[in-house]
Amino acid sequence: MKKGKLKKLPVKPVISGILLVTAVFLALGLAVSGLCGLDYFRIKDISVNKPMGKTDFSHLLGRSIFHVDLKKESRYISDQYPVYKNIRIFRIFPDRIYIVFTDRQALAAVKSYRVFHVDSDGVFFEADNGEAEGLPLITGLERKIPAPKSGRRYNIGELTAALNIIEEIGREGLPERYRLERISVSDPESLSCFMRAGDSSHLEVKIGRNGLSGKISVLSRLLNQLKDDTAKIKYVDLRFKEPVIKFSEDKTQGKK
Repeated sequence: MKKGKLKKLPVKPVISGILLVTAVFLALGLAVSGLCGLDYFRIKDISVNKPMGKTDFSHLLGRSIFHVDLKKESRYISDQYPVYKNIRIFRIFPDRIYIVFTDRQALAAVKSYRVFHVDSDGVFFEADNGEAEGLPLITGLERKIPAPKSGRRYNIGELTAALNIIEEIGREGLPERYRLERISVSDPESLSCFMRAGDSSHLEVKIGRNGLSGKISVLSRLLNQLKDDTAKIKYVDLRFKEPVIKFSEDKTQGKK
């Protein structure tokens, strides 16, 4: 049985083919490069999705729309405007850039050397409008965060616990007449919520920082039972297996 002979490919046609393909790609590259450099594709207008006052994006004007690094520019603008949660940039051919600013949603206010707002990510920021009025106030972070800066995220246990309480209350819901006014985190083990009941009376709830979901559920049921009796109560303590109600006349009562 004879072995088949291997056919040799002609060398010159193969080399010629490679050279031809290379030449085509080089020509395309030069064409694209020349196209990108045309004035027709240089940025002439920048639009944003909301009024920005004296905001200046002139460093983008005159650049080729193809050569703008959108992710890099988004990070740069985010550093300049930390009050916004997210900033996205879009190319609108042939010569426009559109910038979309997404606001941070304030979850609470934080008392420091001045009042900041904080979102669910733990990012501090300053708000220029009154939309966040009536937010619960978090106090007791002065030692943990002595000089907070706008736009910075703080991963502090006490802050995280306070934000979790607010979110859990939002999910669980409370009787209509109750509103969360303040959370004190100065003592993490005795972390306390202060609620306004109706128009005048206040209620302190000692809640700690662990098992928050179950405790908020218990609190919601307890407040429904108390109804209008909160004016007689000094505080409610949920840190134990059974909730404890401390009455103003020093009469303590356990309640399931």
